[in-house]
Amino acid sequence: EKGAVAMEYIVIALLVAAAVVGLVMVFSGNLRNMLGMVNETLTTTNVGEVKEVAGKYDTAREKMKEPNKTAQEAGDKLGGDFATERAAAN
Repeated sequence: EKGAVAMEYIVIALLVAAAVVGLVMVFSGNLRNMLGMVNETLTTTNVGEVKEVAGKYDTAREKMKEPNKTAQEAGDKLGGDFATERAAAN
């Protein structure tokens, strides 16, 4: 009996690990871009540079909307309506 219970825990751990890997793959580009912009903003020395970084961020954010839309549509097909949840959160 102990071996069967341990096997169940192993299966659960593998499923959690697969979900984490999937989430990292989906969000790694967005996270990398966001942290890069934060780093650029923190290393600026004047207001003009901050505004320039903000413009770059806005441009990057617009470019990322299309891949996010694809991921959202895939999630909706799996059963979650992320557009409604996001609107309710905002």
